[in-house]
Amino acid sequence: MEKSIDQVVEELENYRDFFEKVCNELKKDDSAGEATENIMCLAEKLSEELKAIEDHYEGIREGAE
Repeated sequence: MEKSIDQVVEELENYRDFFEKVCNELKKDDSAGEATENIMCLAEKLSEELKAIEDHYEGIREGAE
């Protein structure tokens, strides 16, 4: 089954929200030091990439309307 653009955007928003929550939790409890910092860096990059993809699909959806 093929997903609609709305479904894709919603899914991307959910992933981005998840990564933001992960970053926030890691910032609260930084007992793992460098490992936590690396995970936070990765999660922030993924969040930024998901936002860019989300914006791309939003543009496609708006162009189709």
